[in-house]
Amino acid sequence: MTGSPNEKIALSKFLGDRGCQSVWAGALSLSLGLALSAGADPLGDGQQAFEARDFARADAVWQAAADEGSAEAMVRLGLLRDLGLGGPRDAAAALALYLKAARLGLAEAQFNAAVLLDSGDGVARDPRAAAGWYGRAAANGHVRARYNLGLILAAGDGVPRNADLARYWLEDVGGGLPAAADRLANLAPPPPGQRRLEPPIPLSAGLVPRDPARSGPIRAEMAWAGAPAARALPFRVEIARRDRPSGPARMVFSDDVPGSALRVDLAGTTGRLVWRVSRVGPAASRYAAMPWQVFDQAGDEGEAPSGLIRIQVSPGDAAASRFARDLIRVFDATGYWTEIVETAAPPDAGSAVSYAYDADAALARDIALSLPGLGAGSLSFVTDPQRSPGMVVLRLIGGPAS
Repeated sequence: MTGSPNEKIALSKFLGDRGCQSVWAGALSLSLGLALSAGADPLGDGQQAFEARDFARADAVWQAAADEGSAEAMVRLGLLRDLGLGGPRDAAAALALYLKAARLGLAEAQFNAAVLLDSGDGVARDPRAAAGWYGRAAANGHVRARYNLGLILAAGDGVPRNADLARYWLEDVGGGLPAAADRLANLAPPPPGQRRLEPPIPLSAGLVPRDPARSGPIRAEMAWAGAPAARALPFRVEIARRDRPSGPARMVFSDDVPGSALRVDLAGTTGRLVWRVSRVGPAASRYAAMPWQVFDQAGDEGEAPSGLIRIQVSPGDAAASRFARDLIRVFDATGYWTEIVETAAPPDAGSAVSYAYDADAALARDIALSLPGLGAGSLSFVTDPQRSPGMVVLRLIGGPAS
């Protein structure tokens, strides 16, 4: 992908500057800016050496900090190798350092990794991977990543062409980049024939610790792409957690978002977390969903579930709760995770299996016909656009005695 000369940013004077910016051959408007003011962080000794053009000393200081897990040090080392300061340029080593820091959630590293993958300057070009890292940097507030992501989506470079998403990200740049307004002015909407209800495509996702010790709360970062659908259709993003194998699952996040990247703060780090993005059709009976995905860096990276089944039991109904826990193993054998939810229900409601989307009718019927005391008569379609696509709900009241 190329950009016009006025979209590119010339190499700024690296020494004595508060950052560095670079033009990559054939790339978009790109920068490798990183605030490097001396004394602003624990890496100040390396910065002082850098400003004195003692690149060997800066390298040693930042390498020690990187070995201790500093993402900022990793990206600074990457810049030294990327720009060939203190030795020959080594784009592959720079990319490895950027990616290591990117997985720790540093937006500048995510952007720098995307720049190299987008340009292919010294590394194999991979625009799809670049779009994923631009997306995660964009979700973390990086303005130039939003702009570059908009250009990739407008051109369909490595991802489906999607003028709606391109417009979203270019508008999100605001006044930060004047070139975005020019791009928006020339951005044509997709023809009606290109608007399709298709599953979104996962690009990149990871779990990032929110404290230096890398324990406690985390944030989830996700980026995806997709063909243009009806403009009013948002993406539904869901995250589910399972704390132990063969244990109950639970939905920990579900929301509709207009863009193609998101960061979500989560309360804990235990168990396996999976994510998925879908689109629900205007009639609310159709949807298109990507398969559930296991997050990178999730610890136990076993298989993602085929789907989620929710079992509803009434508070205090011990027999139904025991039966629900037994069913977890049954559904596990078919690749489904099971969520058990206590919720009040009418005393005469009986047991029922419900689904909210046409594509889930077969699974709902299989469940209804396979469980004791149920049958085709217990199957029902419900109108619930907030129901998770792919989720079948089984309501148990007065389950079989143990």
